Amino acid sequence: MDSTDKKSAKRGRATIDLPERVLVRAREEAVASGSNCVLTAAPLMSEGYGRYRWRDSGGRTQQVLAHRAAWTALRGTIPEGLTIHHQCHTRPCVNVGHMELVPHAVNARMNRPTLTDSASISADRCVNGHDPRSWYAAPTARHPGLHKCTVCNRENARRHEAKWGKRVRRCRAG
Repeated sequence: MDSTDKKSAKRGRATIDLPERVLVRAREEAVASGSNCVLTAAPLMSEGYGRYRWRDSGGRTQQVLAHRAAWTALRGTIPEGLTIHHQCHTRPCVNVGHMELVPHAVNARMNRPTLTDSASISADRCVNGHDPRSWYAAPTARHPGLHKCTVCNRENARRHEAKWGKRVRRCRAG
């Protein structure tokens, strides 16, 4: 396969060449516009993103995220310093009409409302609508103002215990 059969996509810090078969699969699956999410048929990683895998000429396994392959196949390479932001916030979506290129810091800031810290929750409710009197301080080095909701924490612990049969260490607050 010569260089005309490949396009590049960034994976982590390294740029990898996508084989034509990966680009063809991404083109078949992805759409360039439309209002509905198009979910990838590729296997999903634990984080919820789809990924394509293949073996390179040296026999090593390579992989690329499905939405990155879709963008590369339909819109071209992803410039250095930019990352793809899903405007629909649906990780397996490969509709490039729902994606935009932004710097990583901007992408992290736009995704922040999914976190439960003092900067992303409203002053009067947690993300699930619980009263702030049920919150407790849970500062970390990266997030010194972090607060968590005791009610949400207990519900998550119950779900975990029901699924895995293990008790989760609970906080002492509340």
